[in-house]
Amino acid sequence: MQAGDCSRSPYLEKDGTLWWGIAAGLLFTTEFILVYWGLEFTNASRLVSFNFLTPIFGVIAGAVLLNEPISDTLLLTLFLVGTGIYLVSRPTYVCLFYPSTIYRFEAAGI
Repeated sequence: MQAGDCSRSPYLEKDGTLWWGIAAGLLFTTEFILVYWGLEFTNASRLVSFNFLTPIFGVIAGAVLLNEPISDTLLLTLFLVGTGIYLVSRPTYVCLFYPSTIYRFEAAGI
């Protein structure tokens, strides 16, 4: 192959991945549309925490579509990811201590 001759490039061969690439692009486009739509209902810091769901969906897709094995370590890791998402997105409270009373306010409502 001579310099500048792209006609024999292996990247231009038909290997059946074009439609999978288009489907992945549509999936990412849908994700961003849903993220921006979700901003109408919550704040950005809570919404971004759901990006951590990506490994969970990746493992599920790998197990279903590619028959990948799911080990005990992987299940523990997914559990920890899910726990982290819960801890980040649960309602938080600010406690104000006074001599005999504790006032609790939701952090977003102050």
